[in-house]
Amino acid sequence: MIRRLFQRPSAFEPVEARALNAHELDPAWFPEENGCVYLRFDLVEHYLRGSVPEQDRSDFRALAIADWTIRLADCFPDYSVVRSQHFVTLAPTGHETGVAKNAERIGKQVRSSLSKVAGSPRDYPLAVLAFGEADHYYSYISAFYDSSLETYAMSGGLFIEDPQNAQIVFHGAFGLETAQHDVSSRVLAHELCHAELFHLQLPMWLEEGITQDVEDSILNPAYEEPLTVRARPQRNREVWSPQNIQKLWTGLAFFEPELNEFAYYFSRALVSLIRSELCRSPADFASFLVEAGRGDAGEKAFIDTFGDSLGVLVEEILGGDSNAWRPQPDSWIFDSQ
Repeated sequence: MIRRLFQRPSAFEPVEARALNAHELDPAWFPEENGCVYLRFDLVEHYLRGSVPEQDRSDFRALAIADWTIRLADCFPDYSVVRSQHFVTLAPTGHETGVAKNAERIGKQVRSSLSKVAGSPRDYPLAVLAFGEADHYYSYISAFYDSSLETYAMSGGLFIEDPQNAQIVFHGAFGLETAQHDVSSRVLAHELCHAELFHLQLPMWLEEGITQDVEDSILNPAYEEPLTVRARPQRNREVWSPQNIQKLWTGLAFFEPELNEFAYYFSRALVSLIRSELCRSPADFASFLVEAGRGDAGEKAFIDTFGDSLGVLVEEILGGDSNAWRPQPDSWIFDSQ
């Protein structure tokens, strides 16, 4: 019955998008908050273990994700949901199939770019939530932020790291100029890259640097070459100090409005330096990635792979003392990333 209700599409091109039957499952799995509907995937998994044959569980998970996204679409005017080969996509009505096709196309390119380190293919679809209004986007993602935070950095999209129900969420002005479509494509590429790297649990600076590199490799760079950060040493010295560089290593800088933009830019520059000046082949970079841990920002893996501290990498760009720039986990006073 599950397979009959929700057969898995097999064709990559064209994307086979079709309407989905709504509200098939237990309403308790779909709590509401901030005017949005969320999915309690832990409850789905509990039900699966006791009631669904193992061979049907992937299809049941897909059905649960589809039902949830339809319930979420009902929270806003004029949103629709479609299923494609790898995704269940929510978007403003009339744009849902276009977003799904774009996700399939870009997803294939991202997986190819990360072939040496990409995660195993999922056996059920990833949710892509494309909001047409920034207010809808921020209402939805607010549930995933620490309620004690008074402010948080603005964003165009997020990959929500749920081990079971990972999600890509972004907002865009659908139906406007081609330039806006390009922005949406770049956000999709960025967040799909996060989805492919999720299994590695990389330090945030490293993962964010890689995602920006992948964006440029498949969408053509719209930004200046990251290594030109060396041409602006004074500005970077004004921003980064031996004290706040620890926020880059821990990932906190990406969530602080005053450091957010610089954290993305600088992580991109660091990854570019590693790839262009330290790696003899893609295999060298892959070896570093599979060993890099969040607990020390990848310091041990960097030393083991390249023979020196991450502090030397920062010194190459900013000058100063490499020992002052290196990760110092003993000084970190928050829970692990």
